[in-house]
Amino acid sequence: MKKITFGLLALPIWGFMMFTPRQAQALWVKMEVTANGEVNGQQFTIITKDVEQFKQLEITIAPKPKDVSPFLTGELSLIAGDKWVASVPVSEKWEKGVVTYTFKVTPDTIAQSLFEIHSSMYAPASKGRNIFGTAMIGKRKVQEIMGGVIYALKLKDFVNAKAK
Repeated sequence: MKKITFGLLALPIWGFMMFTPRQAQALWVKMEVTANGEVNGQQFTIITKDVEQFKQLEITIAPKPKDVSPFLTGELSLIAGDKWVASVPVSEKWEKGVVTYTFKVTPDTIAQSLFEIHSSMYAPASKGRNIFGTAMIGKRKVQEIMGGVIYALKLKDFVNAKAK
């Protein structure tokens, strides 16, 4: 009797999973940024320089040809050797549709550390109550929708980890 009960309960769940739309399965897509240039309609420019005992990175995202999402978050994951040190949110600076992130790291964290930019999708804002945030792109009012692109940058791709 237990096997029959389990089978009857499992069938509706399995059947539901079979008919779930594919679009609902992947809300976020991860793309690796490995050099200056265009990635997914965005122009990335990464500048590094020595500042005291640190390496400073300035990461700029500009529209090419798509507008930069007004719903961005940047997070730096610091890893030293094989030990995770911290995840640090990094604030962005906006100027005429171009976004810049600037942060400093110690040379011993460069080899394994990573910076991610989460770029949420957006659509024209609806006239009713918006459950997500709204923003302006030029004269268009847009609202954040679920999903988007995670741009991943390994710091070692942009900074010589052995430099002092």
